[in-house]
Amino acid sequence: MNLMLKKIHVYLYVVSASLTYFLLWSFFKFLSLKPSCYRALDGLRHMWSLISLELVGLFYRCEYEHWYKIHIVCPNHSSNLNTAVTCVLVNNDYSSMGKEAMKDGLLTGAFFVQVNWVTRRK
Repeated sequence: MNLMLKKIHVYLYVVSASLTYFLLWSFFKFLSLKPSCYRALDGLRHMWSLISLELVGLFYRCEYEHWYKIHIVCPNHSSNLNTAVTCVLVNNDYSSMGKEAMKDGLLTGAFFVQVNWVTRRK
């Protein structure tokens, strides 16, 4: 029963994230065209992440220490939540780096095509 509920919750999150992302897609696309708009793009990503996570009952709260320094955040990219959670928790300008296989995902592919760095592991 627990496994079935977990799978249902995962599907609900994917639907929530996909629906909200594609509703905002034109804004993401427009803001990603000029580097001068990247700060607004980060704000839109933050808003998208909060909305898509909170629609399925996932709430995040954290305390920041020393975010005036440069940080490298290394999430485990085996989860669909990583992109959204990183957008919520990194409350500053940032860019993502991910492996080439992430371009094949529905949401991760849309993110990595825009302003993120795609790497090939050879």
